[in-house]
Amino acid sequence: MAIKASEEQVLYAKILNAGMLLGLGALIIAFIIYCASILSPIIPLEKVQTYWILSV
Repeated sequence: MAIKASEEQVLYAKILNAGMLLGLGALIIAFIIYCASILSPIIPLEKVQTYWILSV
């Protein structure tokens, strides 16, 4: 006995898949920008430890 997904569920799955691909693409692009040093980091690596202990 196979259970079929409704049209709404299939549409929602397609929207989730597109959002996931967009997010993954943005993450990869941001990583390439970081590795290539195209933009300087907002917080220098030397200061990360001082900001790490601050509360939100």
